[in-house]
Amino acid sequence: MKPGETMVRLQGYAFAAVAALLWSFVYPLSRYCMEEGVPPLEMAFWRVFLGGAAFLAYAAARGETSVPRRLLAMLLAFGVVGVAGHFAIVFLAIEGCGVAMSAILMYTAPPLVALFSWLFLRERMGLAFTCALAVSLCGIVLVSLSGGGLTGGATTLGLASGILCGVVYALHFMVVKYLLGFCTPAALYGYAFAAAALVYLPFVPFVAKPPLVWASLAGMALVSTFCAFLLYGRALSLLRSSQVAAIVNLDPVFSTVWAFMFFSEVLSLMGTLGAALVMTGVGLSILGNSKPAEPRIAGA
Repeated sequence: MKPGETMVRLQGYAFAAVAALLWSFVYPLSRYCMEEGVPPLEMAFWRVFLGGAAFLAYAAARGETSVPRRLLAMLLAFGVVGVAGHFAIVFLAIEGCGVAMSAILMYTAPPLVALFSWLFLRERMGLAFTCALAVSLCGIVLVSLSGGGLTGGATTLGLASGILCGVVYALHFMVVKYLLGFCTPAALYGYAFAAAALVYLPFVPFVAKPPLVWASLAGMALVSTFCAFLLYGRALSLLRSSQVAAIVNLDPVFSTVWAFMFFSEVLSLMGTLGAALVMTGVGLSILGNSKPAEPRIAGA
């Protein structure tokens, strides 16, 4: 590997690692907002509305707002399903099964990426991917049966939302990687988040909020959304999807630490074993797709 290629790859890994750290703040911030009475749907709305506005302003300042007309329908559909749907179920998962469990269930995505690539793109799924799926599924079962770190245990809706998060997130990797071949991360997420905000608007039950809750919502939108997704998009433009997935899976590790520090959420022995199996499955899926590829650089 040439020195320049090594530097590009290291930059991609650094972008992905910082994105994972920033994403992990969503979990404690949203848990705090929920405890202050903010409905999950309203949190999702403010996250995409403020985050989308930041993306569009950033793209406009850099002259990067153009998107091929033939991809507009796909981009808007991604905003409705991949953003609006995803953020809503993330908050439902946090509300129903806690910070730690929801983060773990969401990060079953890398083995699912392999499965979807096999199903839809006819990519070969070798032994490592097959083992990764099996191990991750066993981990999901154990985490789900453990009841999570909430005092009253996880709800059925919370568990279903957490598992669905992993499925939607896996599709997110594939769609974003494709769209980044035609537009910048700022333009992609600016338009997608704007579409998501319009979907949410008629259904949001707005409630009164104290200043600290507004600050938490702004933090989710600007730090854990605008900054994190900008870095994530940049990482995907430099690395393979599986390589980015390897690094952003630091998110559930960070999230579990925040869950313990701020909310005293502790997974049971069964939950811890399940979490270990999920992360092992993630590692196997990455090893099964470790062949290097030429980085493709797009403007951020």
